[in-house]
Amino acid sequence: MQLSPEQLKQFADAGVVKLEGLLAPSVTQTLLDEIQAGASEHGMYRDGDWHCEPAAWPAAAPDWAKKATQDALPSVETEIIQSVVDQLMAGIPQHRNYQSAQLLFTLPNGPQWTVPHSMWHLDMPRLNDGSMPGVQMFAMIDDVLPGGGGTLVVAGSHRLINDEGYVKLKEVKKKLLKYDFFEQLLSADDSIDRNAFLSPGMQADEVALQVIELCGSRGDVFFTDLRVLHTLSRNAREQPRIMATRRFHSTAAEFTAPS
Repeated sequence: MQLSPEQLKQFADAGVVKLEGLLAPSVTQTLLDEIQAGASEHGMYRDGDWHCEPAAWPAAAPDWAKKATQDALPSVETEIIQSVVDQLMAGIPQHRNYQSAQLLFTLPNGPQWTVPHSMWHLDMPRLNDGSMPGVQMFAMIDDVLPGGGGTLVVAGSHRLINDEGYVKLKEVKKKLLKYDFFEQLLSADDSIDRNAFLSPGMQADEVALQVIELCGSRGDVFFTDLRVLHTLSRNAREQPRIMATRRFHSTAAEFTAPS
């Protein structure tokens, strides 16, 4: 697959791009069948529908879901996915096959959805030369509806503080707090309109910033720059969020677990 100039520009500007229907239905259906079979053994899926008790917030994917998908999960690592990553990384040397795909499974865990103020983080430090440390893939194994637990990212945040050399993970967020956008985003002040961050129009150092919820239809795939600030979100729907993720690291990057 050849990305268009518009898609490459979107990734450069926002640090996130969505490619609809990139994964074949056969790939997503196989994984979904495995998860539903595992869920049925735990009374969570029956008669073609989910029956989930609300989980604690936050919560990791249950062991049974990980075991149910461990054999089929590598099928998401298609040649098309790697081709897209190669184009987005534009010649940056990669660690090939360092990390395999992992399951993101979020049970319903909250009656109301809003943009959270907590747990915003990065998984990679800023590199000494300011370059991109890699790309992360988020693939929809089933439909992920708005408010359904999809990862939240701050589009445009990858373009900030890249001229300060190597910056540790904790220091990156501290440095971002000098901008009004992030000071408000990370504030617990109840008077702040949390969902206003989902609208375009905010800026920092003339960089457009916007919180984007990674949701879509089965087979859709998001790609994000590993410098993009992101967080978990509540699942206010009645079905679990089911996605697969994989990081593609540059040879200069450090390694931590996906979130």
